[in-house]
Amino acid sequence: MPKFYDDGSDGVMPKHETWPVIKRFLPFVKPYQKTIVLIAVLMVVALPLSAVAPLIVKHLINVIVPSRDLARMFLIGGVLIGLALLDQSLACWQAVLSKRVELKVLNKMRLDLFAHMIRLPMSFFTRHSTGYLMSRQRDDLRHLSGVMADTVLRAGISGVRAVVFIGLLFYLDFVLALTGLGLVLLFVAVNQSYSKPLRRRNQLVQEAIARTSTSLHEAIIGISLIKATAREKTETRYYTHLLNHHTRASFRRDLLEVFATETIELFAKLGLYSIVLIGAYRIIVGATTFGDLMAFFMALTTLFTSLTSLMKANQQLQRAMNALQRIYEVFDTPQEPASKSFPKLKPASCAIVFENVSFSYAPDTPVLRQITATIPAGAQVALVGPSGTGKSTFASLIPRFYDPTHGRILMNGVDLKEINLYSLRRLIGIVPQDVFLFDRTIHENIAYGTGISDRHAIEEAARAANAHEFILNFPKGYDTRIGERGVRISVGQKQRLAIAREILRNPPILILDEATSSLDSASEALIQEALHRFKQNRTSVVIAHRLSTVIEADWILVFDKGRIIEQGRHEDLLAHGGFYAFLFETQFKRGQEAMEAVYNAGENGRRSAVETEQEA
Repeated sequence: MPKFYDDGSDGVMPKHETWPVIKRFLPFVKPYQKTIVLIAVLMVVALPLSAVAPLIVKHLINVIVPSRDLARMFLIGGVLIGLALLDQSLACWQAVLSKRVELKVLNKMRLDLFAHMIRLPMSFFTRHSTGYLMSRQRDDLRHLSGVMADTVLRAGISGVRAVVFIGLLFYLDFVLALTGLGLVLLFVAVNQSYSKPLRRRNQLVQEAIARTSTSLHEAIIGISLIKATAREKTETRYYTHLLNHHTRASFRRDLLEVFATETIELFAKLGLYSIVLIGAYRIIVGATTFGDLMAFFMALTTLFTSLTSLMKANQQLQRAMNALQRIYEVFDTPQEPASKSFPKLKPASCAIVFENVSFSYAPDTPVLRQITATIPAGAQVALVGPSGTGKSTFASLIPRFYDPTHGRILMNGVDLKEINLYSLRRLIGIVPQDVFLFDRTIHENIAYGTGISDRHAIEEAARAANAHEFILNFPKGYDTRIGERGVRISVGQKQRLAIAREILRNPPILILDEATSSLDSASEALIQEALHRFKQNRTSVVIAHRLSTVIEADWILVFDKGRIIEQGRHEDLLAHGGFYAFLFETQFKRGQEAMEAVYNAGENGRRSAVETEQEA
């Protein structure tokens, strides 16, 4: 089971700096300042309505009741009802406007966070789990009500209301007011004593939520592995452990909030009983009247309501501070640099040179070591070697998913760091081993990356990728939704859609991980034929798994332990009798005889493969 730290995922708690955190939030609120001013006006207008009510009640009991003037009594009753209706109407408008501003602010922040996140370097996504990122978009943003303008205004008005009613209490009865003021100071002290512990425990809850989100996400996307290995009980136990940790953290936070609330309510009750006894004594000795005492209690109740509102606002603020600090961790991560522009390149015109390149995902753990290699323009270069020797990392440096730790990579003599990042990636097509497709239509997935909506162009790309036939077998054809990660279609079909997507983009550079070992011979034949056509007359970097790819390559780079230990043409490397010759004999020849019959059959072989797939 994983180990959890009580003070955060890395064992370090951030400093509790409230104002700098809120200051960074203000730009999200600024576009709605006119609405916020209107909300403030409504709150200010409502303030005297609640303040005048106790005075009216005092006059009613002390003057109107002894005089037995029913007409004036009903008039004052109507005034009180009118004040209540007006007060609630103002509160309703405040709530509507506040909710509208809150939703717009959260939507803007959610959008900015998403836009920033997808522009972060690949290293950021390597370091952080999916749950970490999802919790900031989903869970943390839900806790931001504590820094919303209406909450801040409500807290401010509650503070002003508290001051007004403290003054009113002193006006009504100086002696009783001293008792009430003592309660107020006690409330403030208790609330302040709970602030920092609440923020600490809120952070632990949010970290626990992130971990449970990660586990849930992994269980869903890895459900086939879980079922294939019969690990349902294990995953359930792991998720139960995470939920228990979340429950404990939430309980400790809620327990502290309960103690804070109940402590204040206890003091409120004790203070209220004290005021009742003191007030009763003062009525007996003639120092005050029943009307004064009734008005005093009304004012005191409103004061307690304002203090309770302040306490809740403080709890919301503590949650919001933790949420903002976690969100700013993402915002503070630098985006990928755009760099300068670079002229468009035609197919077969991109030469790539690695000059003494080394790379590490983590310090002191090199993956590539002093790589020097040239990929000529228009050449097909095969990367061969055992698993884990750096072939995929080598390929991922070309589109600058990562930058070299040492050395540099040149394209047509220009350092990749000097090329506009988005222009560079438009030059490169990638067909990975693990193809990713969106839960959208086949049409949208093929068009992804170009924005082309021309159905004819998309169908031509699908034909070139040997995908058109199976697409038409679906009832909705190109308008078929394929599910999350293309779950409703086969692995071979997903790979052909990925090839069609890159054919439509028509990039001058192609990076392929041509692993097809998990496919049947029919699907493999269709994919290999599509790739064979697509690679012609463009710079291709292929992580090779097949003998035919290696033999067709113009140049071969042989990797072992993060280094290129051999490079050259197939015949020369075989004649050399080194590591490549060993790989050739033990890896690439395996299973080749079975595939040669399919490829030698030419067009008839392709049609047979299509028919085999359709029958399946």
